[in-house]
Amino acid sequence: MKKPLALFTDFKYCILMDSRLRPWSESSNVQHLNEIKPLLLHKYKITTNKETAFFTPTLDHLGSPWDMADMGKAVSRIITGIQKGERIMIFGDFDADGIMSTAQLYDGLRKMGAKVSYRIPDRMKDSHGLKKYIIDDISEAKVKLIITCDCGINDHEEVSHAKELGIDVIITDHHMPDKSREPKNAYAIINPHQERCQYPYKDLSGSVVAFKLICALAEKGLPDADAIREFILPYFELATIGLISDCMPLTGENRTFAQFGLGLLQNSNWEGLRRIFAKNNLDAGQIDEQTIGFTVAPLLNAASRLSHAHLAVRLFTSDQNKIGQYLKDLESLNDHRKLLTQTYMEQAQTMIVEDSPCQILVHKGWHPGILGLIAGRITEQLQVPVIAVTYDEKSGDNPIAGASCRAPEGYNLAEALVSVGDHMLNHGGHEGAAGFRCNASELIQIEEKLQKYWKESTAEKSPISITGTLNPDLLTPDFAIALRPYKPFGMGMDTPIWRINKGIVTEVRMVGKNKNHAQIFVQLGTKTHKMMYFFAAEKAKKIQVRKPYNMLIEISDQWWKGEHQLSIKIVDIRKAR
Repeated sequence: MKKPLALFTDFKYCILMDSRLRPWSESSNVQHLNEIKPLLLHKYKITTNKETAFFTPTLDHLGSPWDMADMGKAVSRIITGIQKGERIMIFGDFDADGIMSTAQLYDGLRKMGAKVSYRIPDRMKDSHGLKKYIIDDISEAKVKLIITCDCGINDHEEVSHAKELGIDVIITDHHMPDKSREPKNAYAIINPHQERCQYPYKDLSGSVVAFKLICALAEKGLPDADAIREFILPYFELATIGLISDCMPLTGENRTFAQFGLGLLQNSNWEGLRRIFAKNNLDAGQIDEQTIGFTVAPLLNAASRLSHAHLAVRLFTSDQNKIGQYLKDLESLNDHRKLLTQTYMEQAQTMIVEDSPCQILVHKGWHPGILGLIAGRITEQLQVPVIAVTYDEKSGDNPIAGASCRAPEGYNLAEALVSVGDHMLNHGGHEGAAGFRCNASELIQIEEKLQKYWKESTAEKSPISITGTLNPDLLTPDFAIALRPYKPFGMGMDTPIWRINKGIVTEVRMVGKNKNHAQIFVQLGTKTHKMMYFFAAEKAKKIQVRKPYNMLIEISDQWWKGEHQLSIKIVDIRKAR
């Protein structure tokens, strides 16, 4: 069977071809820049024979959709459904990855002539995945085919219920299957993690798995290569957003996918994205993985955290004259989300138990949609697993608690939750991000067992990986630009962290709407550099002016009023001896 992506070997949109990218600087510091290149090659394990593939990726690095188990079966069933005029339901998840997956499949099938609709569960009322009562609703709408995206791989009972009602279910997902709950009655399962799937790269996002299905459908349903290319390119963008938002490893095929997708996003096909970029003063050439992670993803996720994910899907599936209002609604929700996050973070700081192998933070009044943000930020701060929990004490003597979990590299949350699964109503997720629901009465047992699990675990607290000590003379925009060929940075390709020794702190300012960030001015030689220390106001207040400090920093370049500027983020700062 032919591989559809082979049609696109002439595809030119790659982030590495950005017109702003320059070769290693020809400035007086060129020798120093060449000196740090071996450090970066060593850090990312780029051997001589891998340099060409790393720095000049091609679409040949992407796997074929047809290498996924059940792809042919799923495509045939969907095309048959379209031809028969059957009602098809896309059922997605409510995070950014699920939203992008849902938008792709709904919009793509609609353009192929399907009678298609979509449904996403309510984060608070329904939680993740299919539910029997949801399937009953879908059955009443005379739906004959459900296609899940970014969910469903462990919904055996629900899929069996659908089959009893005469509904076929095609699962597209990227989460790890639980053999005891894998849906054996599904019509087809597209998931690189299932044992019978021989797809070579396993760590795809849900949105990329959905994109693979879109590619296969396009090849079967469209007349020629040009039509296929024009059809799938917009969905390439959405899949890239889902991939980066879900913090999947940016290695192997994911790295290639992200590079090409970011290239496309510079001149996006989507009006909603163009408006987001314009609102944030981002032009072509300025959109990178940080734009997705810190601007687009939080906006999309705000919909389900405080309202419903449908609002975010509509940004990509509605008439253009409605997009402006949907975007305003999302921005309003995101502003409220920021206020709640700040309040909860202040509360969470008071619950931290020093030197604990994990942190379990329970607060009865927290909004469930904000838990993951709290867990993530405390994890980044302490570099240990963090579980943020809330429940409604008004809901009875033994209310149901919901939890979001985050962990740094070196830990496996999914395995840890399995070890205490008997105390939970349900659980699921990845190594670094997971969640569960339980009766509140079980929280004490869960906490005790998880503390013991991680205390005895072979995983050690991950030390900060330092790329090297930096000559302060290199702190220029040219140096930041020279790092761009190694991007995108993310899981598995973490941003280089550099040590700077004995910088003199000249001023400390508290900044941000809630004064929760610090702007620190550091004198290095004859120059003074502005550095940002995010969510560290309390630590920054203890910094003494006119004293020398050693610091760990991340470097990037940013555009400001048409010019490159150096951006420096402090990771850690300690008084020099």
